[in-house]
Order: sequence, then C-alpha cells, then structure tokens
Amino acid sequence: MNDEMHEYIEATGKSLNELLYSNLTRKQAIEWLTEYMQKWEMSYIIELLGEEVYEHGELEQVEGMK
Repeated sequence: MNDEMHEYIEATGKSLNELLYSNLTRKQAIEWLTEYMQKWEMSYIIELLGEEVYEHGELEQVEGMK
C-alpha cells in the first residue's frame, strides 16, 4: 500500500477491511478479486485451492474436476 493510501485510511479512522466492506458490493468485490487472480501464477492458485480443500473438504471431492 502506498503512503497516500495509508494516510487516507488512517484519516478515516477505519481499517482497510471496514472501508472495503462499506464501499464494495459483493459483485464488485468478486469482479475485482477475479481480475486480480487472473494475474497470479498458477502455483499461487493451486496453493490457495489446496489450503481450502485441506480445511473444508476431502481430496476425493477434487478428483475428476476439470
């Protein structure tokens, strides 16, 4: 985060999460995250998905995914 953004966030008295939550709709957040993730290397995406499967599912649920 650059200095200007950091100063703005501090001036509002809110956290970055509070600002995002109050200013983004669910649709906007998904669109923004999707655009951001399209720039990630595949290894980062696989690591994130691996963590989610480990925490919330079973490996069998992943077999056969395309």
